[in-house]
Amino acid sequence: MVSLVIVMLTMMAIAGSVLTLRHLRRNREVDQLFLQLRIRDGLLTDESLAALPIALTVHLPPAPWSPAVVEITGCVPTPELRDVSVLSGPAVPLPQGANRWRSSPEGGLR
Repeated sequence: MVSLVIVMLTMMAIAGSVLTLRHLRRNREVDQLFLQLRIRDGLLTDESLAALPIALTVHLPPAPWSPAVVEITGCVPTPELRDVSVLSGPAVPLPQGANRWRSSPEGGLR
């Protein structure tokens, strides 16, 4: 009888842990999408950038204390528009601890 109770409690603890981890992952995905939409809306408010093929990607690491990585890729006709697109990001309010921009050799605007 005691072993049955222990097995049931163990199964309930495992099920609770799995559900908690799924909930945390889903919340992280929602936060990532929300952040991406807020930054995209901030970029689209600039008339000179609205018609350009600019792709925005946001990566949130699994650890909640790790900063977000925002990647902007696309082609712009002039270097001035490139600077406008990268500099227009700080006008968008980001959650605390999120990096504004992160440059990488393979990413960025060309």
